[in-house]
Amino acid sequence: MNGDNHVDEDDLWEFVGYWLEDDCGLDLNGNCLINLYEFAEFAKNWLDESDQ
Repeated sequence: MNGDNHVDEDDLWEFVGYWLEDDCGLDLNGNCLINLYEFAEFAKNWLDESDQ
């Protein structure tokens, strides 16, 4: 999320700032709501350091 290719606590704090917001920028499933769906995807990548 913050562009350093490492999903960590810095990204978590950014994610929390969008929690339950209707900001489509972080929306992954097209409902324009940041909720458990996006959190599950975030958690799946926790501590991942890949360049994807």
